[in-house]
Amino acid sequence: MESEDVKRSCFRKMAHNPAPAGSQLCEDMQTCTTSAGETLNSGGCDTIMDQEKVVKKEEPEDEGYFYGDGERSEANVTPVDQSDEEFTKAVKEEEEPEEDDYLCGGTPSVRRVIIVDEDNEVFQKKPIKEEEPEDDDYLYCENCRSFFISECEVHGPAVFIHDTLVPMGVNDRAKQTLPLGLEILKSSISDSGLGVFNKGETIPVGMHFGPYQGDLVDREEAMNSVYSWVIYKSMQCEEYIDAKRETHANWMRYVNCARNSEEKNLMAFQYQGGILYRCCQPIKPGQELLVWYEEEYAKHLGVTFDYLWSKKSTNGNGEVGLY
Repeated sequence: MESEDVKRSCFRKMAHNPAPAGSQLCEDMQTCTTSAGETLNSGGCDTIMDQEKVVKKEEPEDEGYFYGDGERSEANVTPVDQSDEEFTKAVKEEEEPEEDDYLCGGTPSVRRVIIVDEDNEVFQKKPIKEEEPEDDDYLYCENCRSFFISECEVHGPAVFIHDTLVPMGVNDRAKQTLPLGLEILKSSISDSGLGVFNKGETIPVGMHFGPYQGDLVDREEAMNSVYSWVIYKSMQCEEYIDAKRETHANWMRYVNCARNSEEKNLMAFQYQGGILYRCCQPIKPGQELLVWYEEEYAKHLGVTFDYLWSKKSTNGNGEVGLY
C-alpha cells in the first residue's frame, strides 16, 4: 500500500506539469512504475520534475505533427526514437524562398533597384559623372586674374561685342562686319598698312570680340598666310583658319599684332573651338587695337604657333601690315 501511495503522489505531480520530452519520459515512468514488491526509487519522480525546468525551444504548431494513423494530435506529441517504425517522423517544412530569390545552383540572386521619382513617376538613371571641361571652355577675368566658366563670381558673365551681320560671300564683307564704334584706318605702326581703331567711347577691360572668321585650310596653306590662326584640337590634331579671302572673313583680319607685350590691348585666345580677342587694357577713343596672345593658348601649339606668330608679326602684306 505504501508503494501505491507513492505512485499516486508521483502521478499527481506529473498532472500539473507539461510532459517531459523524448525517451526521458519513458525512462522516468519506468522508474516510478516498478513492481510493488520492490523498493521504489524516490529520485525517479524528482528527476522528472527537475527536467521540466529546462527551457524548451518554441514548439511547432499542433498542425505540424501527425500520429502514425493519420489523426491530428490535440496535444504535444512526444518525439519517438528514430528506430521506432510504428510512428512517422514529423518534419516541419520550412518556408520556401521565392523562385526568383535564387539563381541556378541555389545562389542568391542580385536584385536591381530602380529609383523612381515619386512626384513625376519617372525612372531615375544613375547619375553620370559630368565630363571635365576642356581647356578652351574657360574664359579669363582680367580684374580677378582668374579663369572661369560662363560667369565670373565677382564680375558676372563675359560681355561680347558682336559683329555687324553680313552674309558670307559679299564683296568687301570683312570691312562691313565692323561693330559699331570701330573703324578701319591706316595703321599707326610704320609700314603696316591698315589697322582697326576705336572711334567711340573707351572700350573697358573684359570686352570680348569674335570669333575670328575665315576658311579652314590645310597646314601648308596656313603656314604661308599672315591671316591664319591655329586651333588646338588634341595632341595629334590641329585646325587652321585663314582669313585671306575678304568675302569669307570678318574685320578681325585687319587687327595688327602688337610689337611687344607692353603695347598690347587685346589678347588672342582659343574658346570653344574658335579664336577670340579679349580687351586686356582700356582702349581709349582714337587708339588702335593691337593684339598679343595668351600663354594658355600658345602652350599647346609649340613650334607650329611659334612659326605662325613670327610670320604674323612681320610686315608680310602692304595692305594689312601685320607687324
